Amino acid sequence: LKKKKSTLSTADYANTMQLTKIEGKGFLKESERSHEIINKECLNGTFSGSRSAYSTVILVMDSKDKWPFHKLKSSETFKHIDGKDIIVHLVNSNWEYKKLYIGKENENAITELTINPGIWYAIEVDGNSGYAHIEATNKPSYDIDDVEQAGEDFYQELMAHNVAVDTK
Repeated sequence: LKKKKSTLSTADYANTMQLTKIEGKGFLKESERSHEIINKECLNGTFSGSRSAYSTVILVMDSKDKWPFHKLKSSETFKHIDGKDIIVHLVNSNWEYKKLYIGKENENAITELTINPGIWYAIEVDGNSGYAHIEATNKPSYDIDDVEQAGEDFYQELMAHNVAVDTK
């Protein structure tokens, strides 16, 4: 049996899960946070405080949404749930670029991807219409203090290393 595609709009689909709109990035909700706490002293001095062992968010994006380049102090595992593939643009510390698909539509797509701490990445939905529904789990848990947004220096380094990022 073929799975019937949803006829709901992205916003209506997200509303069925009570997700919050984040302008230009999609709809988001934390779905789980571990009650186990890792003390700051056990986190090698890279984190500003203690963290839960992990946290998971639900993310629904449509074809107009994009998460610009950023990097985290924690690892992040993306798992495709439904809809279109997402494209993950990765830039490592050697300024090497890789484009990966998470989902089921692209012949090279994988259904799950873990991004290690300190890797620059951006995400977008593949194609010009539809939505992507993914889960993202951070270990240790997500905290806004652990995010570094790419600034002008990042983009200048990309140009200096002749890195061409293949976005839609």
